Amino acid sequence: MSSRGSRLGRDPFGGSGTGQHDSGEAPAAPPTPTEREDEAMATARQATTEDPAARLAAADLLSGLSAPLLALDAEGVIQRVNPALEALADARRRDLAAEAPGFAGFAPGERLDEVLPVLRRALRRIERGRAFSETLETGEALLELAIAPVTDARGEVVGATIEWDDQTEKRARQAQQAEAERQIEGLIEEILEGRLDERMDTDGLDGFVERLAGGINRIMEGIARPVRDAAHVLDGLAEGDLERQMAGDYKGEFGRLQESLNQSVGNLRKIVREITEATGNVGSAAAEISQGNQDLSQRTEEQASSLEETASSMEELTSTVRQNAENARQSRQLAGGAREQAEKGGEIADQAVTAMAGIKDSSKRIADIITVIDEIAFQTNLLALNAAVEAARAGEHGRGFGVVAGEVRNLAQRSAEAAKEIKGLIQDSGERVDEGTRLVDAANEALQSIVKAVKQVSDNVEEISAASDEQSAGIEQVNKAVTQLDEVTQQNAALVEQAAAASESLDEQARSLSSMMAFFGDAEAPQPAAAPSRKGAAGAASKPRAGSGAGNGKARSTGNGSARAPARRQASGGNGGGAQAPRAAAAGGDEEWEEF
Repeated sequence: MSSRGSRLGRDPFGGSGTGQHDSGEAPAAPPTPTEREDEAMATARQATTEDPAARLAAADLLSGLSAPLLALDAEGVIQRVNPALEALADARRRDLAAEAPGFAGFAPGERLDEVLPVLRRALRRIERGRAFSETLETGEALLELAIAPVTDARGEVVGATIEWDDQTEKRARQAQQAEAERQIEGLIEEILEGRLDERMDTDGLDGFVERLAGGINRIMEGIARPVRDAAHVLDGLAEGDLERQMAGDYKGEFGRLQESLNQSVGNLRKIVREITEATGNVGSAAAEISQGNQDLSQRTEEQASSLEETASSMEELTSTVRQNAENARQSRQLAGGAREQAEKGGEIADQAVTAMAGIKDSSKRIADIITVIDEIAFQTNLLALNAAVEAARAGEHGRGFGVVAGEVRNLAQRSAEAAKEIKGLIQDSGERVDEGTRLVDAANEALQSIVKAVKQVSDNVEEISAASDEQSAGIEQVNKAVTQLDEVTQQNAALVEQAAAASESLDEQARSLSSMMAFFGDAEAPQPAAAPSRKGAAGAASKPRAGSGAGNGKARSTGNGSARAPARRQASGGNGGGAQAPRAAAAGGDEEWEEF
């Protein structure tokens, strides 16, 4: 709009309004089309203030412009409408009618704000005297309006010119371009995800964008078609179908891909046929291994029989152990009874101790009483002596003797009481002695019970010893069975040697197969050396087996498991060695099949 604004603001008449040059100057060069257009627009601005001749000239110039234009007076009444605007109004009649129902075009003499009410606010801005732009979006149309006020010599606004620029198709092209960019971005994402079936939608596109989308779709199809054909062939390989080919007419890198893939499938088909033939020969070796496995199965049955005997011995051993457990349980019960008897004996012993303590106490009291009696006897003697002395002195007058006699009588009474108590204590001691005797008898009986229980325990121990003898016999049977298992194991070792020989034959076949499969590797790599013949391999294998057999005879004295392990390792080692040994050369493969 700025270019249009500057164009509308130019005055080709230089303020004179005559359009003539000074006579003293040389004629100017012919104006360019842009200058002619600017001159016409400037004339159109002055159309509202010039005389009728100027108005007619301005109208002619306005009609000759390619840009859609109309001229307004100061009241907003349409003065001039050029054919370009009439064509635009006719083309966008339906869209403009969406904003102004009944729209029939622009006609001189009508107010523009009545024709298009939406422009009423824009027309009021003309009074400011500055050019501006307005966007009119109605229906599907997008119109850009460049509005330039027209002023007179005094600078007052006397009208305006409006240039109409139809941006509808430009916006549609921009939308198409944005849609194409969006589809291209999505297509790139699909390609990065490995999906090649997506295409650009060309509906609604035209011009260059449509041609671009069509070209991209052709490129995508040109890429996807050979990829699909190659995937079809590879899917066949995954399913075991080696007859598929890339049949399209491809050129360039796709042609190289087609040639390489078809040649690879053909070579693989040939190799598979050769491997199939070699597999038949491998079957012969497998038959020998099968025969050896049958013999091994028979020996295994014998080994199973020995295991049955071992199981029988283990049953007897289990029964004996169970009986021992029962005896042990009874012994435990008897021991518990003996413990209870011992506890009772302890209680009786405690009671005996208590009784003896009572006897001891009674004896102490008897000693005390005897002491009292002794003292009384002593005093009685003294009193008797005194009585005698007094009696001698008193003679007839023996009062003191009476007193002494009373004391003697008291002492005599005390002596009698003490004697009585001694008698009672003696009786009590007798009873306690009887009680102690009874307790001792009970302790004796308890000890007898303990002795009997101990005897029963001894009997059970003897039974346990007998059961241990039976266990020993069962263990001997187990040892015999293990010996038989060892013998069978040795026989199995011999069968393993035969299996090793067959494995060597299979190894020769594996070498041939490896030589053929080496086609996919480095064709210039040296071929592996041929494997030794079956006879030589068997002879070479027999020597270490003989040595290992002698070793087994020595190892059986320490353990059968260690004697059997070397045979198994040797057998597995033969197979493993065959898998890791170098493969035989492809040349002369048929002779190797015949030799096998």
